[in-house]
Amino acid sequence: MTWTNNFFLILTLTVTASCFLGLWSLGEKKWEKDGWTALASYLLYGVVLLHLVPVAYIIIMRSMVNSDGSMVGIAFEMTGKVKKITGFSGFCWIIGMAAFSLKYVLDEIFLIGLQFQCVPGRKREKEILERCCRTLKIHRRIRLYQDCRIRVPMINGIFFPQIYLPETEIFTEEELECIFLHELTHYRHGDILFRKLTALAGCVHWFNPIVRKKLYRFVAEYSEAHCDGTVCRKYVNPRLYCSVLLKAAQMRPKKAVSFMAAGLCEDSTGIERRIRRIKRMKEQGRKNLSISIALSALIIAAGSMITYATSYGIVEFHEEIYNATVIEIEDNKEKADMTEYIMQEPFPGKIKEGTIEKEKMETDPNSNFSRIEWKLEPGEVIVSPKFVKTEEENISMSFFLEPEDIKIRGGIIDKKGMKYYIEEKELLWHDFDLKECGDYQVFIENISDVSIQIYGFYN
Repeated sequence: MTWTNNFFLILTLTVTASCFLGLWSLGEKKWEKDGWTALASYLLYGVVLLHLVPVAYIIIMRSMVNSDGSMVGIAFEMTGKVKKITGFSGFCWIIGMAAFSLKYVLDEIFLIGLQFQCVPGRKREKEILERCCRTLKIHRRIRLYQDCRIRVPMINGIFFPQIYLPETEIFTEEELECIFLHELTHYRHGDILFRKLTALAGCVHWFNPIVRKKLYRFVAEYSEAHCDGTVCRKYVNPRLYCSVLLKAAQMRPKKAVSFMAAGLCEDSTGIERRIRRIKRMKEQGRKNLSISIALSALIIAAGSMITYATSYGIVEFHEEIYNATVIEIEDNKEKADMTEYIMQEPFPGKIKEGTIEKEKMETDPNSNFSRIEWKLEPGEVIVSPKFVKTEEENISMSFFLEPEDIKIRGGIIDKKGMKYYIEEKELLWHDFDLKECGDYQVFIENISDVSIQIYGFYN
């Protein structure tokens, strides 16, 4: 896959997933009002996955494939200008992603190293933890660590979960049960996994403020809301649970708990909002399930239509740029400038056969183009599979070279082994007139001392 494909893949991802997030936020208040924070949380996790899984992109590319496997249209192919634009954008994207990833990498290193700095949990706390695991029917071993430097209870780890506790003398046995049930419920809901996926989505889409601000806030808030609702409805008294939240808030450090782990409390504003939500949940219970489900289905349907239409808009926009730049290239590049050479002796370098992909033009179903993406080492020659020309017309080739300032040879080989070729930089664009029918091959020879990448078509 070329960087042009990667560029439009990321562009499609960030636009379509943000459409779903915007629609999700329209139903947020309705779900919370009716007490369906679990439904809102699961739909939000679906939005997180949409930021990482290119559903719309895959559907569009599949819809552009003919029955014989060839591609319809020119979607996501590139010319010189498109290649430069997407190449520069790719460089900026990689730099930005590396910078935004650094924080989360350091957070993850800190969380991994935390278990080597803390002492194992004491017998009393371990017994309470085991009792809570039995209550939630968790059979995986949950490791417990304690340290006076930890200021708020939290859980981390996807495959090997660990719970970290501060000094526990201030907590009664019932309060410790609340803490463990809260953290274990995070584990049951998969909140740690989705927090890490959200961080990954934020790094990939660092240029999108909707992802970096709203998605982070929604995931942190609704993972806690879902957890609070589950624990208060099934396991503990809401009054006791709220008192534990307030006590933990008093211990809260100045630095917030890492987003990569799930802590018992975040900040004072968040604690107030959670307690108010628990109070409303106790007063109203759950209601209007059918309306909430209908709203969810409407948002999914509307989001699917909007994102699909948006994706096609991105494709059409790119094809307009592509067509405009192709015309400019053809206007500025004369065939007469190309000197055609003939060679009969064998190639001096290593020879290998390259792979091709058959494609057809949308405007001409009888067309038969072969697309190549070849990488050549210094002195290497790549030849195409043999094909038969039944008419004495010509073989057209149009290849882009990367890097651009390297001269290479490109041409055809007839059935007698004669080689007709041109030597050019940046763009190999030429029509070879045929004198007879028969078997032919297209070849590219790297006559430089650096590796090169070739993209293009021949017909």
